[in-house]
Amino acid sequence: MQFLKYSCLMFKYLFVAFTLLATWNANAQVYQTLEYQYLSYGKVPTWSAIAAQWETAQPSIHLYDYVKYKGHAAFVSKGLKTGITFKQFKAQVKFPATRKYVPFFLFDLRTCPITIGNTTYHWAIRLEDYSYTDSKAQMAQTVLRLLELVNAHVNKHSTISQNGMVILATNKKAQPNIGIAPMVQQKGYPNRTLGQLLKLVGGKRVEVLNEGTAVGKLRYVQEGETPYHNFKDIVVFEKLPKRVPPVNGIVTLTPQTPLSHVNLLAKNRGTVNIYATEMQDIPGLKRHMGKLVKLECKGDKVSISAINQADAEQFWSTQQKPALTLPPPNVDEKELILFDTKGVPAVVNVIGAKASNYALLQKHCKGYVKPGAAIPFYYYFEAIEQCGAAAMIDTLYKRKKLLTPEQIADRLSEIRTAIKAHSLNETLITKLLQYFQNAPQSNRFRLRSSTNCEDLPEFNGAGLYLSKGYNVSDSKDKLIKKILQVYASLWTLTAFEEREFYQIDHTRAGMAILIHEAFPNEYANGVALTIPDNNSVALYINSQYGNALVTNPENGQVPESILFPSLTNSSYEVSSKSNIAPVFTQEDMQPLLLELQSISAKIHQLLTDRVIGTDVSFGVDIEFKVMEVAKKRHLYIKQARLLGIPVPDH
Repeated sequence: MQFLKYSCLMFKYLFVAFTLLATWNANAQVYQTLEYQYLSYGKVPTWSAIAAQWETAQPSIHLYDYVKYKGHAAFVSKGLKTGITFKQFKAQVKFPATRKYVPFFLFDLRTCPITIGNTTYHWAIRLEDYSYTDSKAQMAQTVLRLLELVNAHVNKHSTISQNGMVILATNKKAQPNIGIAPMVQQKGYPNRTLGQLLKLVGGKRVEVLNEGTAVGKLRYVQEGETPYHNFKDIVVFEKLPKRVPPVNGIVTLTPQTPLSHVNLLAKNRGTVNIYATEMQDIPGLKRHMGKLVKLECKGDKVSISAINQADAEQFWSTQQKPALTLPPPNVDEKELILFDTKGVPAVVNVIGAKASNYALLQKHCKGYVKPGAAIPFYYYFEAIEQCGAAAMIDTLYKRKKLLTPEQIADRLSEIRTAIKAHSLNETLITKLLQYFQNAPQSNRFRLRSSTNCEDLPEFNGAGLYLSKGYNVSDSKDKLIKKILQVYASLWTLTAFEEREFYQIDHTRAGMAILIHEAFPNEYANGVALTIPDNNSVALYINSQYGNALVTNPENGQVPESILFPSLTNSSYEVSSKSNIAPVFTQEDMQPLLLELQSISAKIHQLLTDRVIGTDVSFGVDIEFKVMEVAKKRHLYIKQARLLGIPVPDH
């Protein structure tokens, strides 16, 4: 069956390629060589492209090899031989006064042309959003100039007239967006949104990432807005948030990946989670906004219907989570914990779950894990006691039911302020500075939250708390400031609400800090998820080139997705390809892909052995990096944690 599915997938790609080739020959069109083309969103043949020399009277259009050049900046630096850095590239894109390049994607619609009125359109462009600072008029001028340039480029190499359009964002804070549509339309270029394009070519516009039933009041959240929610809300987010408080259902109007922090959180909570490219893609969503509804999601089917208060209250009464008891923090250990030292107390009660898992990986997965250490709980509790935050936390815990959400947020802000204004134990700082100076491999490190209320089998907490970077050239004061910022992140409103949802005693929450070398300029990054089934364990991998995030994707980025039906079988399926650059689908990356499969199997066994005897099937969430070391690519594991709810629907 798996072989058949894989064969069908390959046939689909071959069919598209042969169809394109036939169309190409028939029309004698040479936009650019077909080998540079790839499928976006599983449906749309696409080229990555750059308009260069933008500051001149005659900019040039380049459709480049996205396999050879990993992104627009890499092509400008290496392909155009400018040698500029990514930071310099962004500066030469973002600001209209200094713009030299316009990065964009060219969609080839010849196999699925779009007819509007009496005109048929064969291509479309979508500008890459680099947080442009253009005014509306400047953005319209930029888009129109690019459309004219692409139109000239396309028709120069075509014996048949080819018409084009532009894809505009629905989000008014993105650039370019539908606010400039009238100005573009006036010049004869129609526009469509990405959702409309996918609808016209048959792409997926709505995806259920975590199915089920949700009941709540539909609330709409604009980008940048941070309203107060509760568990009786179904929240529609204009843009994918980095973190979602406990709600009854999640709808995002930007695509998510199955292994994003938001979806892993939804899986762990049992929360319905879907995305749509536009609000109208879900019938009834806009009409029911602000009303009490039932949202039902099963497979690819989504329905919304009104529900009365009594039935809603009955539904909510069945969803209460049982109270979760945290591992009690041990505050006796004062030494900096080095994971390469035998007999160190690298356990959750001393250094938190994240650091404890990391120590386990370092011990058993040698070569795949960078050396690590941890600051134990003792110094966090010492700091909050000395600065008065401990008393404030105790008072908040006792009075929380008498306070409004706004009052709770104010008190949490006061707690964070008190922690960040404090100092730290001088003995600890001396030990840390010595540790950093003696580290032979790197001068850059990560200071990562490691609490007793995250990365637990019953409580995921993915992305809940803060991590900070540290460079050995930083001052002592900067080191202290960053540690205190990590400590303070235990008391954000989002973290507090999440613990409330699981009825956790906040006064028992403690913050240790995991320390390991940083991963600068990674070749690729991603998430691997083991998926237990009745007789085997599958492996689902999302990866992305460079530092483009899989866990919090931006600007319509689509990761490369690969499914191994079994941890013990080398056959796999490619579910989607990255719209930035390929990762493991490159031939020379195949050995590293099988390496990732092998080490994932080992990590799955290591972590699930810790929970043998429970009646829950556990998957394992693994974050990884691919680094280039001595001109060779090397796989590193960044972290791993248990997931108490498996993901069976891939």
